[in-house]
Amino acid sequence: MTTPPWNGFVLQPGFRLARPFALTDPAELRPPAPPPLASRAYARAFREVKESGAVNSARRSDEQTSYALWWMEFAEGSVNRLARQLVAERGTHLWVAARLFAHLNMSLFDSYIANWDSKYEYNHWRPYTAIRAAGADNNDETTADPDWEPLRPTPPFPEYASAHATACAATMTVLESTFGKDVPFTMATTTAPPDMPTRSFSSFRDAARECADSRVQLGWHFRYAAEAGLTLGRNVAKRTLRRQLKTENRSPWK
Repeated sequence: MTTPPWNGFVLQPGFRLARPFALTDPAELRPPAPPPLASRAYARAFREVKESGAVNSARRSDEQTSYALWWMEFAEGSVNRLARQLVAERGTHLWVAARLFAHLNMSLFDSYIANWDSKYEYNHWRPYTAIRAAGADNNDETTADPDWEPLRPTPPFPEYASAHATACAATMTVLESTFGKDVPFTMATTTAPPDMPTRSFSSFRDAARECADSRVQLGWHFRYAAEAGLTLGRNVAKRTLRRQLKTENRSPWK
């Protein structure tokens, strides 16, 4: 079942067959299956997104609403912009910067391939569909709401795992490999609401975690899809860093 306003359109089902840069196969890092619909784990995630991700949620804070919108820009725009900002601020040597951008975008591309493999392998339903059709999930701990709406319209492709969480985790892991852990920074996005022009983070990993959470607050993903995306993205980045542009000795210029 697709989600409105897409009227049956499904985005790029064949992208899972694209050739990766660092992965040996699109399914190399495929996450385990999402929780069964009849499980308590599913019911917990169901209740969370039903309450937090609703357009009229009383549970979601004003800050969560703002950063859900703030993170809507895709990582290929926001994190590449952040990388340009960081190399300029730190005077990063050209050799290191060039390698960073190559790793960043190879890991980004591979993270989408791996994520699309997961999405179309499991074909897991979105909260929009799940909450409206909860009477058919054989789970006594879920309750249907035929009028439920997410904070923003749901994208037209399967739910598991979160592509945004995957892409943010992959790219932030590459930035961490260059600039180090526990590096504070401030970044901007093109989707920032007026009350939140920038966001400041204490580390790249913290930013990736908030990026993943934003999709739950939007009502687009269950929590387990966000967590699976974080793990998948980190693993893709590690493969990319280990397998691509290898050097026996790291550059002394940072």
